[in-house]
Amino acid sequence: MKNKKFRLGTYTAVTTVIVIVIAVVLNMLVNALPTKFTQFDMSSDDLYTIGEQTKKIVEGLDEEVTIYWIVQDGYEDKAVEKLLINYEELNKNIKIEKIDPVVNPNFAYQYTSDDIYNNSLVVANADQSRTRYIGYYEIYTITYDQNYTEQSSFGGEAELTSAINYVSSDRFTFVYYLTGHGETALPTEFVETLKKENITVMELNLLSEGKVPEECEALIIHSPETDLSSRDSEMIAQYLEEGGSMLLLTDCSDNNMPNLNGVMSEYGVSAVDGMLIEGDGNYCLGGYANYLLPQMGAHEITDPLISKGYHIIAPMAQGIDVSDTLDENTTVTKLLNTSNLAYSKLSGVNTDSIEKEEGDIESEDGFAIGVAVERTTDSAETRIVWLSSYHLINAQIDSMSAGANGDLAVNSIGWMCDLEESISIRAKDIEYEYLNLTAAETGRWTLIMVAIIPLLFVIAGVTVWLRRRKL
Repeated sequence: MKNKKFRLGTYTAVTTVIVIVIAVVLNMLVNALPTKFTQFDMSSDDLYTIGEQTKKIVEGLDEEVTIYWIVQDGYEDKAVEKLLINYEELNKNIKIEKIDPVVNPNFAYQYTSDDIYNNSLVVANADQSRTRYIGYYEIYTITYDQNYTEQSSFGGEAELTSAINYVSSDRFTFVYYLTGHGETALPTEFVETLKKENITVMELNLLSEGKVPEECEALIIHSPETDLSSRDSEMIAQYLEEGGSMLLLTDCSDNNMPNLNGVMSEYGVSAVDGMLIEGDGNYCLGGYANYLLPQMGAHEITDPLISKGYHIIAPMAQGIDVSDTLDENTTVTKLLNTSNLAYSKLSGVNTDSIEKEEGDIESEDGFAIGVAVERTTDSAETRIVWLSSYHLINAQIDSMSAGANGDLAVNSIGWMCDLEESISIRAKDIEYEYLNLTAAETGRWTLIMVAIIPLLFVIAGVTVWLRRRKL
C-alpha cells in the first residue's frame, strides 16, 4: 500500500470505475428522455418531424388508439419506427404494438384483404369498431412529374394522422358531386385526397334523386357542359338558402348558363365573358399568359398556403365579378386575383391571338378567379367557394403547383364543412443526393484517408512519446 505505483494505480482504477458509473447513469437518464430532446431532424424536408396539425389532433385524443406495426423482426424501417415513437410521445392514449407476420400470419387479414408488406400499419380505436389499414406502399409512394421524372415521397404522417382522426371521430362527412349536365369527372387523385380527410364522396343526380340529400354537407359542381334545368337550379338554390354549402368549378367555355349564373347572382357574384389573359409576366406561368399565377387574398382557406409561400396555377380561367351592392348578410372574399394588367378576351379559348384587342374587358383592380361567399341569417349559414378554372384540380396541373392547387380545393371543402382538421398534410419528398467523384478525385481522397491522416496521427504520437522521455 505504501508503494507509490500501487497507490497511483488504485486511484486510477477507482477514478475509472467512477467515470464509467457516471457515464452509465447519464446514458440511462438520457435514454429516458423523450426523443425530441435527444434526437434532431437533420433531413432536408424534416422527414422525422411531426407537424403542428398532427400535434393538435393527436394531443387532443381522449380515448385509446392502438397502432399495430406489422413488421418482421430485423426488417423495421427506421423512418416508420421514428414516426411511431413521435406519435407515442405526443399522447399516452397512443399505444404501439408490434406484430410479427411470421409469428402471427393471419393478424392483419382481420382488418384488410390487401396484400400485407413489412412496415404496414393498422390503426384501431379502443373497441375495434373503427379501424384503418395503411399499406407500406401508401406510406412510401412514387409519382412522376410532367417530365416523367420519378419522385419518391414519405406520406407516413399524412396517412397516420388521417387514420387516427378517422378511428377516433364519431362524425361522418358526406360530400356530393352533381351529375346529369355533362360534368367533367372529378380527378381520382382529388377524390382519394378527400377520402383520406375522412370525407365520403357520393354521386348526385337531381333528376332521379328529386332533392339535395339532407346529409349533404357540401355540393360539388365540376364544369358542367350544359346549363342546369330550372328545376335543378331551384333545388340547389333552396339547398343553399337553408344553409347548404357548394364548391363550384367552372371554365371559360362559350356555353350560356343563365340558370347556374342565376343561382350565383343571388349571392352577388357573376361570370365575366371571355378567357383571362395576364398582362404582367410576374403573374403567369412562363410564356403562357393564360396560365395564371394569381395573387392570394387572406382567408382561412388560403392562409396555410400563403404562410408557406405556395403558388396556385389556374389555366384558362374566367373572371368573376363581385357586386358593389352586396346585402348586409353577405360577405364575399377574393381568394385569387389577377393583376390589374389582366384582361378578358371575348373570343375565349378559340382566340387566335392573346394580344389585347378592341372590345376585350379590363379591370382596374384585376379579376377575381376564386371567391369565398358567406351569408349568415338568423336561420341559416351558407358558404360557397367559386373557382373559375376547373383545370385547377387536374392532377398534372396540381403537380406543377407542388400540390398547392389540391390543397386549396381541400381547404375549401374543409371550410364549408367546418372541418378544422381538413387542412391537408403533405407527403414529404425523399431526395437522394449522390457524391460523384472522378478517378483522379477518388485516388486523391483515398490517399488522404488511407495514408496522410493515419501518418499524421503516427507523427503526433511519436512527438508526444519523445517529449515525455525527455521529462
